[in-house]
Amino acid sequence: MWQLEFLRKKIIKSALIAIPVILFLSLNTEVEGAPPEKQITVVFRFDDYSSLSSTEFEVKLINTFRKYNAACTFGVIPYACAGDEHDIRPQEVVPLTLKKAAILKNAVKEEILEVALHGYSHQAIRKKADFDYTEFSGLDLNSQMEKIAIGQDYLEEMLDIRIATFVPPWNTYDLNTIRAVEKLGFNCFSANESIEAMKSSLLKFVPATCDLIELRQTVKSARRASDRQPVIVVLFHEYDFLENNKENNSSLCFSSKESMTRMGF
Repeated sequence: MWQLEFLRKKIIKSALIAIPVILFLSLNTEVEGAPPEKQITVVFRFDDYSSLSSTEFEVKLINTFRKYNAACTFGVIPYACAGDEHDIRPQEVVPLTLKKAAILKNAVKEEILEVALHGYSHQAIRKKADFDYTEFSGLDLNSQMEKIAIGQDYLEEMLDIRIATFVPPWNTYDLNTIRAVEKLGFNCFSANESIEAMKSSLLKFVPATCDLIELRQTVKSARRASDRQPVIVVLFHEYDFLENNKENNSSLCFSSKESMTRMGF
């Protein structure tokens, strides 16, 4: 199990000048009162990799994790919605291409990436009104199992790996989603905080706990917490970076040799 220890001489202080997409945070780890044996694990989860996402950006991102001997969990959409993902009308889908699959396969072999299944097409099934967008919540169990299984089979065949982690689009799901994922053999589920008490579930729930811009404060809070082995899951997207979204000031990232399954989940 690879752990990120926020101890003296373990801090990565660097800037990716060539992109510039990612800046590695310089964090003050000497928090008064923090026990010396305290260990904080930071997991990075990057969502929305697909045939329609920016290959140039993703290659740079992978190269950055490679450069710093770090790892990331990529939420991959197997059949990306070809149009507006918020439009509930029937739309064409674009399967993950061989080119995009090859990028993932190489990074997986190098242990830079863990691939998680990020839904089926990431298309909403209902308009946003009183509820958040969702691809699964509200569907019956069989319908959810069918969509997830198609995506799972396609990615596993394309990448020649077993996918252990499921990430629901928009972090929205219901009990049928949990049951479907369990039945299909996943062992890790990453969304937001669990909406239901799932004490009987065999799944390991690893909720997203912060975004990039919140990471510094989240680490400081974890240092002060009573938990001696806290886990921080940092959720980010392509649009969180300045070069991809000029209106968004999130350009911070931190490196961790970690992924969902490498934490023992």
